[in-house]
Amino acid sequence: MLLKTRHRSSLQTTHDSFLSELEVDRIISSCNLTLAKVTSEHDEIKVQIQDYKASIDYLQKSNIQQEKQLKVLKSNLDDKEYVQNIKNDVLKKLNGIEDNMDNLEKYLEEIQKITQEIEQSPIMWKCIRCGFAQKEGQNEASCTYHPGKLKYFSCRLCGQDEYFTCCNRCRDCLYGCTKGLHKP
Repeated sequence: MLLKTRHRSSLQTTHDSFLSELEVDRIISSCNLTLAKVTSEHDEIKVQIQDYKASIDYLQKSNIQQEKQLKVLKSNLDDKEYVQNIKNDVLKKLNGIEDNMDNLEKYLEEIQKITQEIEQSPIMWKCIRCGFAQKEGQNEASCTYHPGKLKYFSCRLCGQDEYFTCCNRCRDCLYGCTKGLHKP
């Protein structure tokens, strides 16, 4: 009976050893997977830390540059002569702009008067197709127009709501498809 017990004991030990080897292998593979995950996460954290360091360096350099610019501006503002020169330059430019605006308004008024006189003159007429104004008795073959009818469906080129039957295009796509004499 002792032999059997011994034998049983040795079998049990062998069996226990076998299970523990399997468990050890399983634990080792589990540890390897965990180590791989931790290593991967560690590498990602390293990259993030490098990015943060680079961002901090950039911000510090930018901050130093801004501080230098601020010091220069403050020193310029403390210099009363510098500030006065800037004010004088700004005032000169504003006066020049006001003078230019006055001159432009005068020119605009003159152009509007001349345009009204021309349009109301009996010797001038406007083309009903293109709106070109010209003297009575003159007519050139420079009128660009659409001879077709205006339809309201869809332009073949851009898809607008209106188009001409002569070329299936609208005024935005083609100002005119035919050249001819102006029509009073």
